[in-house]
Amino acid sequence: MFPLPFPAHALNSVPASISQSKTPMILISRTFETVTPESAEFGESDDAGFICQSEPVTFRELVELMRAHPVPSSYPCDGCRHDWLSSYPEENFRDCSNRTESLHFDKSNPPSRDKYWRKAMRAAGIIRR
Repeated sequence: MFPLPFPAHALNSVPASISQSKTPMILISRTFETVTPESAEFGESDDAGFICQSEPVTFRELVELMRAHPVPSSYPCDGCRHDWLSSYPEENFRDCSNRTESLHFDKSNPPSRDKYWRKAMRAAGIIRR
């Protein structure tokens, strides 16, 4: 083995400047919904749930996720914390089901993060104002 250029115990401790990022993290939740022809007859989804909850992302990552989920929950969309974004349905040709994923501003975000959700929507081209 090669000798380490620093003491081995240093691997266990991470400097505070690295572990505590100065970039504010925005918490998001991602959900999915699968609709089959049979479930559509009753106006229901066949399967739905969370992909992730309270996932921290940077502003840049949030903008990229929003670009992948370009369909707003309401028109006109004003970018408030209650607006969510959905992807276009992906069709599974084997069973004719459609899966849609949605991106939500997580409710455990502090109110000071609301502005970043709106600014990210603007940067992603979802809203104009």
